[in-house]
Amino acid sequence: MSSQRLTQILLLLNVTVVSISLWSFINVADGGLSQFKSQEAASFAPPEDASPPVAAVEPIPSAKVLVVPDSQHGAVLDNASQSAITSGGIGTTNSNGFYFVHPKQGERNFYEIAKKTGTDKVTAPVRLPDCLKNDASCTRPGCVRPECRPWGHHYDTIYQQRMGPYSRDDTDPFQFLEIGFYNGAGYDTYREFLHNGECHSIEIACIEKGPRSEGKWPWGNFAEKNKRYQQYLDEDRLHCGDGSDVNYLDEVWRKSMKRPDAPPLKIVVDDGAHLAPHMAQSVFFWFPKIEPRGILIVEDIQPISEANAFRT
Repeated sequence: MSSQRLTQILLLLNVTVVSISLWSFINVADGGLSQFKSQEAASFAPPEDASPPVAAVEPIPSAKVLVVPDSQHGAVLDNASQSAITSGGIGTTNSNGFYFVHPKQGERNFYEIAKKTGTDKVTAPVRLPDCLKNDASCTRPGCVRPECRPWGHHYDTIYQQRMGPYSRDDTDPFQFLEIGFYNGAGYDTYREFLHNGECHSIEIACIEKGPRSEGKWPWGNFAEKNKRYQQYLDEDRLHCGDGSDVNYLDEVWRKSMKRPDAPPLKIVVDDGAHLAPHMAQSVFFWFPKIEPRGILIVEDIQPISEANAFRT
């Protein structure tokens, strides 16, 4: 057999394996889409306490999807774990056992900025102790991992580690995209943290008011509560539409982001409906558009029924 023929056979086998793997992933992520329909309506509706349901994480270097559990720093550590981690010299634990990453020289501090803007991406260290004492005070008391039960998260550790280099003043200009603006507290955090980033966000709640069955939004415009709402619209940075609709995503990409003068897309954060099919959609649509060594983060993959298919 000639070497050319052998090469052709190997390439064909490789394409077959990749195709089977992709088909399997789609079936797992999208498996039984009908079972998510009722969850989708509940997810779209505003939460009872008027706080947004957010975050779990997934960074990705240039070609590898990497899923990081929700409780990266929020876990209450025993003394041995505290000693092992702290000795690494990249962070410290507080008196309650929460681990915090120190910004490197020249980097902005995600945790301090997030506390100021009021995003729930960093509120778990404050809320977890009470939640552990009383399940009734937890937002998701049924979560297998106790660290995932309170309202809010502890994403500052993974964000400081992965996004810290992009927060420096000497970083080249780049694009950042958030899916799920809600009231903009997280977006405001990114705008301040990623100083050289051209930050975009997609939000469904600011589309035309009306029945969901007609492709409209019946639950109120959360986004307009942000004091810079109109500014973000005028800047063409806040995009009102369905972040799981491929046609709308393509419109945002082609008209607002893929401009001749636009910097490269480096970071995408999915903090949308937290439904497994939507998460998979974000990966398949946005991953190919991210520049090499960029990052894709999918929040809220902790053990909850809506996200289980994506995580597993």
